[in-house]
Amino acid sequence: MKGILINYEYCTGCHSCEVACRNELGLGKGEFGIKITEVGPFKYETDILVDTPYEWVYNPTITKACDLCAARTEQGKMPSCVQACQAWCMYYGEAEELVKKMDGKTRWALYTPVQGETRCESWVKGGGGAPLASTAASANVAAETKAGASVETEYHGARGAMEVNAVFRGADKLTDFVARFAAIDEEAAKEQLIDQILADEKVGKYTLAAADASDGADHELAFMGICMSYDAQGTQLGGGKAYLDKGQEVARKDITIVF
Repeated sequence: MKGILINYEYCTGCHSCEVACRNELGLGKGEFGIKITEVGPFKYETDILVDTPYEWVYNPTITKACDLCAARTEQGKMPSCVQACQAWCMYYGEAEELVKKMDGKTRWALYTPVQGETRCESWVKGGGGAPLASTAASANVAAETKAGASVETEYHGARGAMEVNAVFRGADKLTDFVARFAAIDEEAAKEQLIDQILADEKVGKYTLAAADASDGADHELAFMGICMSYDAQGTQLGGGKAYLDKGQEVARKDITIVF
């Protein structure tokens, strides 16, 4: 039986897993396949045997909408939430093997979502609709109906000694944007977009400068991006255990861009 194991003591509450999951399943506002729940902050007045009486943690909770990213895992990929985790505190695999990772020193949560025909019969898409045929079909339907994600392209390159990998979802919007406004080609636009994300990971609009526009005016294309950093050993940086070693350097960045 497959599952997802979360060491929630290292979760920083960044919500990257929520965003990645929502994009993968095509969920609407207020719907979640995984939801960050916050416990605290509060102080125990009751005497408890811990090093601090204060409680404030984030716990990613997997909902009944989760199908363990069947369309991805069937291709040997990780579930989106696990791949997007900034604190590197989520694991996917056989439940029996995941249990062995628990260290007895920190707090963990093991989730095994409802699977198989039982799930299909009870899962009704959008309320009142027909049940989906299978968990894999559920993921495929979500992928096909998700707005703005009809085309996906990839980019692999480098910035100095740093490897850069980018996935563009809904790339047809970028293609259309370039055709309408740009005097440069789409590959050059992708290079610019990646440079803007590397310069500011919070940026949410690709800015086409007037010098590169066919009409000599600035143009912007909105997007949502997730940027993950890894050291030379492939350890994800940016939160959780990464804070234990301040000397780590970024060797690779993986970027997901959704238009």
